[in-house]
Amino acid sequence: MERLAQAGGTLTAGLSGALAARAGNSVDDVLEGAARSIVWQERLTEEREDAGPHDIGRQDIGRQDIGRDDQDGRHSA
Repeated sequence: MERLAQAGGTLTAGLSGALAARAGNSVDDVLEGAARSIVWQERLTEEREDAGPHDIGRQDIGRQDIGRDDQDGRHSA
């Protein structure tokens, strides 16, 4: 498990450096953005777990429904 964690860290550092060079940003900026994204995803996961399976199902149905318009441009369920 430790080797996997080290490999993940090495990969993250390498990709962050490449992304920073391509975008013209510093590696610190890229890593900070990645860290914020991870924290945000963890919060969403916790919220979904707290909501319970019934509420999650309704949220997923709503997401699948987004953007479904009939030929007249009206939203259909």
